[in-house]
Amino acid sequence: MLFPGLPLECDVRFNSCLMNSLQEIRRKRKDRERKSTLIPCGCHLCRGKLCSAKKARRHKTIFQRGAESSEESSGDDTCSSNLSLNQEPSVDDLVLDAGVKSSREFSDDNDDSNSSFNQASLVSHAVVKSSGESSGDGNESSNSSSFSNKESPVAISDLDSECEISHKGHDDIQHDCSNADMQSAVRSDESSSVTSGDASCDQENDVEDSDSPDELDQNASLPLYEGSDKTVMEVLAGYFHWFSSHPSISKSALSSLLAHEHCNVLPKGNNLPSSYDQAYNFVKPNLLPTECFHACPNDCILFRKTDRYDYTKLKKCPKCNESRYAANGQPCRRFLYYPLGPRWRRLFEFKETSKMLQEHALRPDMGDLMTDIFDSPKWKAVYAPDGLFQGDPRGLSVQLSTDGVNPFSANKICYSMWPIMLSVLNWPKVCRNLFENVMLVGVIPANGKGEAKSVDPYLEVVVDEIMTLSENLFYDGYRDEQICFRVHLDNYVLDYPGLKKVFCCSGAGALQGCMWCESIGTHIAALDKVVYLNNRCFLPPTHPLRKEKKTFPSGKAEQRPPPERLTQEEVMVNSLAYERAKNPTQAAGFATATGSKGCYCLMLLPDHDRTEQVYPDTMHLIKNVTSEMVQLLTGYKDSQKVRKAEQELGRFQSTWVRENQEKSNEESSKRGKKGKKKEKLPDAPFRLTSGELKVADKRAGNIQVPVGYGWSPRPIFARYSYMKSHDGKQLVTDGILKFCFRKPLLGKSQRVTLFKLFDLLSALCDDIQERARVLELEEEANVVLSLIERDFPISVQTISMHMVRHIARGIASHGPVHSWWIYVYERMNSWICRRVTNRRHPEANVMETYRIFDWCQYMRVTGKLSTNNPEQSSSKKAEPQEEEFQESCHRRMNDPITGKTLTWVTTGKENTGTLTAIVAVQNVSDVKFGKVLKFTCQKVDNKLVESACVHVFSHLNEDEESGLWWVNTSIFTETLVPLSDISKPLVTAKDDDNLNKLWILNYRRSRYMYM
Repeated sequence: MLFPGLPLECDVRFNSCLMNSLQEIRRKRKDRERKSTLIPCGCHLCRGKLCSAKKARRHKTIFQRGAESSEESSGDDTCSSNLSLNQEPSVDDLVLDAGVKSSREFSDDNDDSNSSFNQASLVSHAVVKSSGESSGDGNESSNSSSFSNKESPVAISDLDSECEISHKGHDDIQHDCSNADMQSAVRSDESSSVTSGDASCDQENDVEDSDSPDELDQNASLPLYEGSDKTVMEVLAGYFHWFSSHPSISKSALSSLLAHEHCNVLPKGNNLPSSYDQAYNFVKPNLLPTECFHACPNDCILFRKTDRYDYTKLKKCPKCNESRYAANGQPCRRFLYYPLGPRWRRLFEFKETSKMLQEHALRPDMGDLMTDIFDSPKWKAVYAPDGLFQGDPRGLSVQLSTDGVNPFSANKICYSMWPIMLSVLNWPKVCRNLFENVMLVGVIPANGKGEAKSVDPYLEVVVDEIMTLSENLFYDGYRDEQICFRVHLDNYVLDYPGLKKVFCCSGAGALQGCMWCESIGTHIAALDKVVYLNNRCFLPPTHPLRKEKKTFPSGKAEQRPPPERLTQEEVMVNSLAYERAKNPTQAAGFATATGSKGCYCLMLLPDHDRTEQVYPDTMHLIKNVTSEMVQLLTGYKDSQKVRKAEQELGRFQSTWVRENQEKSNEESSKRGKKGKKKEKLPDAPFRLTSGELKVADKRAGNIQVPVGYGWSPRPIFARYSYMKSHDGKQLVTDGILKFCFRKPLLGKSQRVTLFKLFDLLSALCDDIQERARVLELEEEANVVLSLIERDFPISVQTISMHMVRHIARGIASHGPVHSWWIYVYERMNSWICRRVTNRRHPEANVMETYRIFDWCQYMRVTGKLSTNNPEQSSSKKAEPQEEEFQESCHRRMNDPITGKTLTWVTTGKENTGTLTAIVAVQNVSDVKFGKVLKFTCQKVDNKLVESACVHVFSHLNEDEESGLWWVNTSIFTETLVPLSDISKPLVTAKDDDNLNKLWILNYRRSRYMYM
């Protein structure tokens, strides 16, 4: 008996119901498998669209008689009708059945449909599914429906290329679809979550007979209610954009909102769906497909099929022998993949986006200046007539990034998932820096509570698709022609842990930790860390710093040549040597000597070169270097170990810890955590005293920043807390740290060296770079790092400090750092973390929300979703009232300088102690600073001229040691300056000793010379 407490007849009745339920589940599963067998339908309605076998037979019966009587069947339809329903169609037959039109016919249709996209870009996915499942090797990839009933050209190479994306067999579908309770739970609003991996695959693979072109067009034009000029599709796009753009909004919240709008706001009989499920099913045919792959529990492989292997039918991992399925029959791990091909095809089909992707070829030649990646030598070489794209501006250059994120960090839960993101570099700079244009292709699931053991199997899916998409035929909506699509992975944006995982390299604690040169680190026992003390090797042979002895850790002159730069050939040789090692001990020896830990999947790309396509990420590097230096100066990283390491080297003798101090520190360290005191260390020239910390904090509080500045002025040194990456960059590049540490703080040698480091980092982050200046930056970096090795403890000589010298070469190759730093991907990571509402399946949760978000962005770009926000309407100029003239504008109406009558209305924030209106006034001969009082607009020769009334300060002075400027605010002249001659608001600071002395912190001539 199943339930001993129940009567026998109840138990029998329950068994009968259970058997009926199991039979119903099997019947539904077989019905889904029958429907999932797709074949091309050759009727006049579908015109090559993939339909179920039952639907294709019905259409054939209906339209065959009419086709025979009219005798107007085309060769394509004849070939399609001759296909046997039980025979697997060939690729050539499938192409004929696709209903390919000429490019001119497609262009006309595309213009008539107001630039709406179609299903032809997804035909190859559906064809692969049809042929694969009929032979027993079907893919569990998602099916998609058309945006309209118009086709675009499809080439044989398109179908062949997509066939290589891995598939899953019927056994997988049985495992994924055998649990009816899972399917009911997937769509539950109470869970406020997305579908799990196999459930989402099952939903996308269900092919409904109602997705005909006529019904899709009917859904697209369905009005919100009778007489409304808004369609249901437009309204749902707005709701889903709100749902996907705001963090932590659950499905149940959207369902409640839709139900309220449907019942209480809109007229009765309206067509608005009343729940998330109904709304999602309404727009689901317009969403692009996703694919679901089973993954090894140890991240060894994905169970998929490629040219190199076929793992679709395996039940165990061929590398680690772990089972593919858990005890309940479900896959242990899943990976949802959002293909790139349909999205890139869609970009080229739409006229406006295709035009924007090609406009980089129309940029004027900037000569010796580099303002964007378009001006870099690498970009020009790729798009040169003899380059990779053979002079075609439609070649797509993309950038890849991945980074570990923890969506549950606020709850102190250890979890690490790795989103895989790509960005199209052809976009203009303004569009490229928006996180909405970052393409999320998948989220590598966390392995337990930690990160995935390997990212190679997941990146290999991206590599395979990029290689198969190359040389395919795409339709260019801007030029109205077919193009041979080419794509190139231009560079990779990764932090140091990402470099380690993606390129299979050693970490920060390795002796060979640099990926660009053969520098060897030194392990310091007193610090228990690896440091890099070979900075003088990079200097010219005759440089005076090479001759110094006692001030450097080595204690002798430097005679060694600079380390050799790594090449891609050497990287491949080192990787193969590690792979072919006879035993783990030999492999560990190779890793220690070369820093390589094996081959990686990006080597499959024919144009891959790690040493030229990867450079240190400037954002993380500046943050790490700044934090290391500030924590040393404030005492947070100045310990007895640091002093002991310097004592062993015979440096900074006045800072050594004496024996009595060591005993006192040992006694205090034996106390509990609450009673533990700070170590008492002698004063050092590289550390601020308690009095100097107060002075530095007071200076930080006197800083004035423009409106909208990220960092807010406050004391930051006495109680040093976590510093954001953007805050660290602003403190360095805008001269804030230089102002806080100016004399008499620190030792003079340490202070001057520190200012040189800040100037170097600021120059590396400039938006505009000169080619000749970039070559000097690398030499300057070698000198600055050598000075830091001389004037500061060796504890700061980490791998991050060493990699600063390699940024300049990245600028020389790829342009300014803003084209290849990780800020935009960090914003995307923030979006991903805040979209996790399901803790059981966070990766699937993110991917479903992103699919909706991606569709909403497409609707906005094509003009089908209004971007007007009534709450954020643009400001309108208002005519001032008469009383305003008399009270506030009377004095300003008759300008004494120009003698003209001016009228204006000004709005703005009140002037506070932390806001500034100081700007740089650019003249022909020199630069002056002034304070903006108001903005004016006057008509001169029937042209509106915008100007600013500025108090220009007369006396301009420069501090020689720090390079900062200061002015006397008591002496000024009032003048009218055109807006084109003034800079953006500058960061300033008040001087405590002289109230009329105003410091200008973030002005550099190179920054404003070309504005």
